Order: sequence, then C-alpha cells, then structure tokens
Amino acid sequence: MKSILKSHTPDLLELLSIAILIGIFFFRFFWPEPALLVTPDFGRSDAWHFSFATKFALAESFKRRELPLWEPRMGMGFPLFAEGQVGALFLPNLLLMSLPGLTGLNHVTAYNLTYVIMFLTLGWGMYAWLRVIGCSRLAALFGSVTLMFSGQTIPRLPHHTLLQSLSLTPVLLVLVHLMLTRRHILWTSFFSIALSQQFFTGSPQPILLTYVLICTYCVTMLYGQGLALSVSKITRIAIGTLLGLGMAAIQILPSMEMLRESSSPSGFSQEDASYYSFPLIHLKTLVQAFSLGNPGIGTYPPFPAFDGSIFWENNLFVGWLPILTIFLFIVFSRSILKGYTKRKNLLIFFCFSFVISFLLMLGKYSPLYLLYSVWPLNLFRVPSRFAWIFLITLVSGACWTLTQCMTMIVKRRPLRVILSIFLIIFQAYLTISTWWNYHPIESAESWLTETPFIKKIQPSGEAIRTIGVERVHNNFFLKNGWQTTLPYQFLSQAPSPNGNIYQNITQTEVYAGRFLKRSSLVESLLGTEITSNDEVASISAQGKRLLDLYHVGIVVSALPLDMVAPLSPLASTSSGTIRITAYQNHSALLRAYIAAPTLIAPTYAKAAALLADPSFIPGKSVIVHDASRSIATEGVSEAGNVTIDREEPTRIVMKTTVKAPQAILVFGDTFYPGWQATIDGQRTEIFPVNIKERGIAVTRGSHEIIWTYAPQSVAIGTKIAIVSLMITVLLPIGYHALRGNFRTVA
Repeated sequence: MKSILKSHTPDLLELLSIAILIGIFFFRFFWPEPALLVTPDFGRSDAWHFSFATKFALAESFKRRELPLWEPRMGMGFPLFAEGQVGALFLPNLLLMSLPGLTGLNHVTAYNLTYVIMFLTLGWGMYAWLRVIGCSRLAALFGSVTLMFSGQTIPRLPHHTLLQSLSLTPVLLVLVHLMLTRRHILWTSFFSIALSQQFFTGSPQPILLTYVLICTYCVTMLYGQGLALSVSKITRIAIGTLLGLGMAAIQILPSMEMLRESSSPSGFSQEDASYYSFPLIHLKTLVQAFSLGNPGIGTYPPFPAFDGSIFWENNLFVGWLPILTIFLFIVFSRSILKGYTKRKNLLIFFCFSFVISFLLMLGKYSPLYLLYSVWPLNLFRVPSRFAWIFLITLVSGACWTLTQCMTMIVKRRPLRVILSIFLIIFQAYLTISTWWNYHPIESAESWLTETPFIKKIQPSGEAIRTIGVERVHNNFFLKNGWQTTLPYQFLSQAPSPNGNIYQNITQTEVYAGRFLKRSSLVESLLGTEITSNDEVASISAQGKRLLDLYHVGIVVSALPLDMVAPLSPLASTSSGTIRITAYQNHSALLRAYIAAPTLIAPTYAKAAALLADPSFIPGKSVIVHDASRSIATEGVSEAGNVTIDREEPTRIVMKTTVKAPQAILVFGDTFYPGWQATIDGQRTEIFPVNIKERGIAVTRGSHEIIWTYAPQSVAIGTKIAIVSLMITVLLPIGYHALRGNFRTVA
C-alpha cells in the first residue's frame, strides 16, 4: 500500500492543485455570505428562473421525503421529474439537496456545493483521461485547468444541468479506455454506473456527444487488432451501455412519456434542429474570449440578429498556449510519431474526432446539415454543443503534444518541470482572470427576501400570470448587459416562471426544456390575444375571457395595461422608469368547478373556435374532445360546487355537491398521463377538457373525489432499474467466480 501511495503521490498533488484552483474560483459563492449566480439571459435568467428554481423545488420535495414527480405551481401543474432537468437522482443533487431538509443547511450553500462537485468531476476526470492516453502529470494538469476554465464551461455556469452532464464526459472516456485495455469486468460495472448518472443529470444531449466521442475512440483504438479481441471488448462496452440504460430506466421512461406528450414528439424540423449552429467566425474566440463582443456589457449581438449564435454555446476560449502546442505538433510530427504504432492510433483518434465534431458543430453551415433532419440529431436544437467534443479533442491533442515536445526539446528533467509549472500558472491565471468578473454573483439573501409587493399578492393563493416582464428585461439586457443587476433584481418581484417557486406562488406558465403540447396550444391562443410593445401591453376582450377560463386570478404587468374593462389594481412598486403593478381579476374561474352542458370539439381548431363562440360560457359550459362525453342539461341553473379539502403535489382530495343529473367536474390543472381519480373510492376515467385541463364525469349527489399522480412509467422504470443495479453489482463477482471455475477445470 505504501509503495502504491508513493508512486501516485505526484498525481495526488496534481489533483489537490485542481481542487485548490476550483476553491479559488468558487469561494465567492460561500464567503462572506452565501451568494447566487444571477447571470441574465435573453428574456430571463436561466440561472434564476430555471437552474436554481428547479433545485429549490427539488430540496423542498426532499424535505417532504418524496421525488418531485409533479410541480403544481409551474404552469398549473407540470411533470418536473419527467422533464428531467431537475436531476433528482443524480447523486450530488440527491445528497446535497437533501441536506437543507435533514440538517437545516442553507439551500443556496447546498446548491453552490453542486458546482464544486461538478468541477471536481470535470477536472479530475480530464486529468485521468489525459494520463491514460500518455500525457505527463504536469501536461495533464495543464489540460485540466484549460478545460475547466474554458469558454465551454464558465459561460455555461447558469446552465447547471447541462454542465453537470458535460462534466461526466472525461470520466466515461477513462472508463472506456480501461475496458479496452484491462480484462477485469469491474470496469464495465463502473462504466454502467457512470452512464446512468449522466442520464440522471437530466440533460440528454451531452450523452449523445459523449457517445460520438466513445465510438470514435473505440473504432480508432481497436483498428489493427484481431477480430475476436475487438468483438470481446466491444461486447463489454455494449453490456455496460445496456446496464446503464437499465439503471437509468426510472428516468428514461418518464422522459419518453413526456416527449410523446410534448409539442415536438417526433423531434424538430431540420431548420429548428440546426438553428443554434456554430458560425466559423467564432473560431476567433479560441484565443480571445470577447473578440465578437461581451454580453456582460451589451456588446455581443442577440441571437435573433446573429443568425442563432449564442455566446455561451459558441465560445471556445482556451488561450493561445494550446493553439501554439498544436502548431508544435505540426512542426515535429515526424519525430513524435516515428516508430510508434500506438501513437499513430491515438493520432487517428484525434484527427477523426476533430473532423467529426467540427462538421457536426457547424450545424446548418456544415456539408452534413441534412443529418439534422434524422433521429437522434433532430431531438435537439443546438448543434454548436458538439464544440464540447471539439474542445476536448483539441485540449487532449495539445497536452499529448506538450508531453512529447517537452521530452524531445528540453532534455533536463528539472528544467522541464520548471517550464511546465510556469506554463500551468500562466494558463490558470489567463483563463481564471478572463472569466473572474464575467458572472454577477450576488447576495442570496437580497434576492430571496420577500418584498412588500410580494407579501401583498402572495396571500391571495390565486394563480398569477406575468405580462411585459421579458420585454422590459430585454430592453435593458441588450443595451447594457449586466453591468448592473438592479433592474433584474427588481423585475424578480414579478413572479415570472419559474421564479414564482421562491415565493410559493402558482404560475399559469412554465419555463422548461420541453413544453407540453396541450399547454403550448393554450399559450398560442393567449399569445394572439395578449400583445405588447415597449410602451404598453394590450389584452383583448377574448384575451380577458381566456384569462378567466384558465384561472388567472392576478395579472402582474411591467407595462401599463390597455383593456376594454380595466382590472382592479392590487399592488404596485417602482424603480427608476420600471413600474410593476399587480391587478386583481375578480371574474377568474375557481380552480375546480362543476360544468354542464358540453360542447364537442374533436380538433384543436374546433376547440379554438368554440372558445371564442358566444355559446361557450366559461364556468357554465365545458369543451370536451370526445362525442361520447356529450351532456345536455336543461332546466338546471346551477350544476353544483367543489371545494378542495386537502392538497399535496401528487394527491388532492375534493368534496363535491352535484345538482345536475350529469355534469363534468373541471379541474384546472394540466391533463397528463399518470393521474388517476376516484369518486367515493371507485376508479373513474380522466379526460381532457378545455384543451389542457382535466375532467371527470359526475352525477347528482355529494361525493369525495381523490386525484392521485402515480405514473406507470416511474413504477416500471423503478423495477427495471433495481434489476439492472443488482446485475451491475453482481457482474464482477459472477465473472470472477466463473473464471475461477474455468481455471480449475483446465
């Protein structure tokens, strides 16, 4: 043991150096007080409105000792777990976001610790990857520092889930290398566990990126080996992949179910799938991060005006040292490769990976653009994320070349060490200083403390819709960036999706990676009736009718409202030229009510037309999509009433009194598979009404209605995951025993 520790002491020092650099960069998040990264994006802040909001909801669900299967405060009900990006089963999230409920640890501190873990995973994983492909310790440290603080990582800090998934790419590469070069089946088990964890992060596109890199590495490294040996090694990787998929089934099956219910179940069109591509001009960012502008000061063009280019997707900054190293490889390539077949295989890998990733990240600018019309590339909209593979390949090639050139050019080892340390210090300073002031990092307390405005609208318990906030946000963001965050902090008082989670307020909208089809159809109707410019927001008479129907009890607007019948002001607050006003909508329907008669709309177009038809009376009549649900009531002035007796995220108990012989109980929450309902203990069918809401058929009398969310996709996925985990754990033991029996027989 002592000899092993002694031989690996230098590696431990390098790993400690990586941890120290991470600590230097992230200490601001913890001291002198817990701080939040609040970087704005176009229209909103992904850091505030999505990344921290979903983890905040995750911590709340863990405090209740349950998974965040359903979030009723988002969009009148949203399958948060199935959407995936909450990352509930990713081990760092599972452990750290449980701490606020178990120990009273601050939510912000727990969340910030996940950043530290992801960077340790990325830095240590990249170091291990560079070591297994033959880089020296100091060259591997150089590469780890370069990738950790590159333009593909630090600008993406607001996109927490994506970065968690990307951080596992080097780890999976190391495990694939070990499966190719070692016989022990244990590495297959480790690979399957790591793969399942990448699925559990909730960001699927990095898995595709990782597998493109893995497949390229396997093909190039197995080239020239015997067929039987190659098949054996590929089989191990295939087994690891299947076990990883099996363990991740608890996440994959609900996510597939949501994909079927989304607005793009079969993927995006070629145009949409290749919209956020990588223009060649962004290669300039390799050596100068802000060569095309800095969004922090408002000089980088917005993506609609820059052909879909996004700063944090297309930035490749690594500094000039790795580029210089690649140039050295070109100069000394003959000497470096002379007589080494294994090195030639590695060079082939670098070349293939470099070319493939480059062509794919170009997206619509690539000769391979047609690939974005087919599965799985059409499932995503950001081809430029293949730049992650491009950058890993570039850094790997640079570090490998640095190792060879140092040995060839600098003969004395002490001098090599001194020169390498100097390069590492210079690279660390260059990359960290470039990004040090890029993100606004502010007191969490100042952002999370409830203001008097919030306290006035919070007690109502009614659903809220915000208007004009994104427009006001963009007017400031596009001109000024985030040189000051005061306007964004002020606008956070308008509980936009999903910022409403912090104040425990229900929002009629949701901000997510994918949107449900039925909800999207309703949003498109509202979008045509609620319009805005820089001066005023207008709500048409039909828009007001839709707000009533979809339970919007409070309208919060950052612009003056223009309506035929003005709403009653409830509260107001202002800062400079920005004024936020909350209006009470007294005619909004209750969240649950009894309705009859029914109007039949077999198609969305018919339903949209009926919503504008005078024969449809919100709260009295109801639109159903199946003619068998038709109910005609005559002579009944009131159909009945409903009260919500008890409510939890996945279980609601209602008491109803139905006066009509037959009627529909309309529940304003989102219609979605997995919800079950009982009437007086008897199971009844749930069907969609009013396009996106839930309905059940009820009869005259008093009843107890219980709604329960128990998706089969989660139940089946759990069983598959347990079996796969058992196989993964037992695989090395069984394999070892089997090999022992064969040896005994021999």
